[in-house]
Amino acid sequence: MEKRPIKVIIAGDIVPASVDQDCFELGSASQILDDRILDLLKCVDVRIYNLECVITDSEEKELKAGPYLKCDSDSINGIKQLLPTVLIGANNHAMDYGIQGINYTKKIMDKNNIIFLGTGVNQEEARSNAGVVLDIDGVRIGVYCCAEDEFSASRVHDWGGANLYDPLTSFEDVKQLSEICDHLIVIYHGGLEYYRFPSPNLQRIFRKFADNGASVVVANHGHCVACEEEYQGKRLIYGQGNFIYNNCIYDKSGDYRDGLMIEVDISDEGSFDVKYWPIRCGEKTVLLNANDAKKVMEEYQKRSLSVTEKKNVEYNYLWETVDRFSGVEKDYLVYDTLRILNNMQCESLRELVICAYDICAGRYKQFLQIIPNAKLDSFFIESRRISIFGAGKAFEVLSKWLGDKAVEVGHVYTSERCNKKVCVGNKEHVVEQISKCENREQEILICTGFDYLREIYEELVGLGYERIYVIGNIWELKNDYED
Repeated sequence: MEKRPIKVIIAGDIVPASVDQDCFELGSASQILDDRILDLLKCVDVRIYNLECVITDSEEKELKAGPYLKCDSDSINGIKQLLPTVLIGANNHAMDYGIQGINYTKKIMDKNNIIFLGTGVNQEEARSNAGVVLDIDGVRIGVYCCAEDEFSASRVHDWGGANLYDPLTSFEDVKQLSEICDHLIVIYHGGLEYYRFPSPNLQRIFRKFADNGASVVVANHGHCVACEEEYQGKRLIYGQGNFIYNNCIYDKSGDYRDGLMIEVDISDEGSFDVKYWPIRCGEKTVLLNANDAKKVMEEYQKRSLSVTEKKNVEYNYLWETVDRFSGVEKDYLVYDTLRILNNMQCESLRELVICAYDICAGRYKQFLQIIPNAKLDSFFIESRRISIFGAGKAFEVLSKWLGDKAVEVGHVYTSERCNKKVCVGNKEHVVEQISKCENREQEILICTGFDYLREIYEELVGLGYERIYVIGNIWELKNDYED
């Protein structure tokens, strides 16, 4: 049979339901997708979606941390109008409603002749159901899926759930599948939510999938448009955002409503290319107009330029850890037992926690060190002499916290030219402009909240400072003097 060009659409997460509320019926796809998207879906050969919920009418929930996602049985009527070739079930919500949720979802998919990948009633079934080869007019397209180790992952022999990403098995499975198809697409459910770059470990994982035969590797779960990397002729896409997901509970500002539909074009000669259809999610998902689509793609391509350099991936990830630091220290570790468990077992969250403590321990010698509030007293004693860079309310907070403490402050700096005097550590100091200082060897404690921390840090590094510190949560220091 003579081969012809093949078009594949990979759309992001779909959840036709409300979080912890009654589901709305997805009775008509035209109610939540504009006509241009529906026309596009009709013109391709393969359509792949991540169904980030189960289909069930049950209210029996599994014990877990985080939101529960489901849609009721009538939603299949609307799902069918999306013309799905493959629905991916390997995600962190596969077991929200237990084994019965998985079984009912698989049953309703089988009844409607929809390929449903990535879940099972035990570990063996989930793994064996993680891949498929589609024969489209003689072109063999493989699809493989796995999810990071959260509550829905089938991580023990007799546990049901999603096919678990496991470096001891996942790369082997991908290699075997790639040997019986022309092109293999890997859908990986993981990474940090609302982070537009790969973590260092995620990049290694995606490159390893490519080394083992994947042509295209796509991350879902992040709920935002991330970036991409071309690696040895393969395409690694670190986040495409949502597709149908108007209830994304963590996106209160609406900053992450943009998404990408990924089109993989396979030529009659066997080569492949990737192009994008920028969209915006809400009560209705729409294709963006030319100007808005251009802005999304320009930002996407700008981020993508940096990820080929390992040092850029690591640097961006360090700053993401700093931005989330107080959350890592509090919510992720002491919020509750289930949260602790999830952050111990999940690949991406464990990496984040480890990185946070590595920063605190000073293991990144060329990066700023975060001093937890509980260790601030000993830090001033051990440093003996420290210079402070500060401004505004944060500086006032530190000054009051220091009070009459026997602390030797060398200098007090700010970015702008300033001649005012301040009392710090029971001594009056003239505030100096830091760019005028000639001693780049001194230790600098940045006295600010995290909002402008990266900008300040990069200014100091640009001036030649290397020994740079910041307080873990300066706003909590107020508790020490507001009695």
